[in-house]
Amino acid sequence: MKHIKKVITWYLFAISWVCFFLFIFKYLPENKLFNLIYPGVKEMDPSAWDNTHMTVIFIGALLLNGIFIFFMSMIMERYQN
Repeated sequence: MKHIKKVITWYLFAISWVCFFLFIFKYLPENKLFNLIYPGVKEMDPSAWDNTHMTVIFIGALLLNGIFIFFMSMIMERYQN
């Protein structure tokens, strides 16, 4: 049962990453991000911008999920002892 609990926990953390990714994708203002990363640039290749935009979203979701996992592991450890 211990291994199944670890697998279920891993899947829950993977689902949390998807949730963070979707949240950032929906609510991150793309125009402001473009102006922050490339100030003064009026036009850019759409595929290059899509790659940059998705990379920022992936890294942001990864960082938020890491913080979430850290705090959840602290909470789980506290309740197990």
